[in-house]
Amino acid sequence: MKSWKHQIEAVNYLMDRVSRGLYYGGLYTDMGSGKTKIMIDLMSKLSDVERVVVLCPKKAINTWEEEFAKHSTRPYNLISIESLKGKGRTEQIEKRIQIGVLNVFVLNYEMSWREPIKSYLLNKFKADFIVCDESHRIKGAGSKVSKFLQVLGRRTKYRYLMTGTPLGNSPLDIYGQ
Repeated sequence: MKSWKHQIEAVNYLMDRVSRGLYYGGLYTDMGSGKTKIMIDLMSKLSDVERVVVLCPKKAINTWEEEFAKHSTRPYNLISIESLKGKGRTEQIEKRIQIGVLNVFVLNYEMSWREPIKSYLLNKFKADFIVCDESHRIKGAGSKVSKFLQVLGRRTKYRYLMTGTPLGNSPLDIYGQ
């Protein structure tokens, strides 16, 4: 699918930041502006990215599946938390990891900081790239999910936020993000 001009400019801007050693950023744009496509295009361009964690609201998990199908230019393997049933979720993830493709684990914020997913993400998955979709969900710097993401972020090279409402109630809302 063809990119809009602002999406091309955003990917070029983020790639320029990467070339200068700045492996983080935020997309604070309106709903419907194509933030998801921008992130998919970015991770498709980064050859050193093999494992991606996408954190999003539960209702957005299917959107990520649909958008990857439309926009990824790299072979990918998307593992959704919704597709894992019963006990042994971390073992199910590990069995689905593929060599030589972009492995993308999509889960909701509430599952990320709970065991056993928390330990798996911190110790075994070894993400190269994290995307926090609707990142205003982590605005509380003292919340469990925000504290967990601070630790995970220190272990991950590429870190990106996406939201249309970064400052929902106060300028301090950006701090936790």
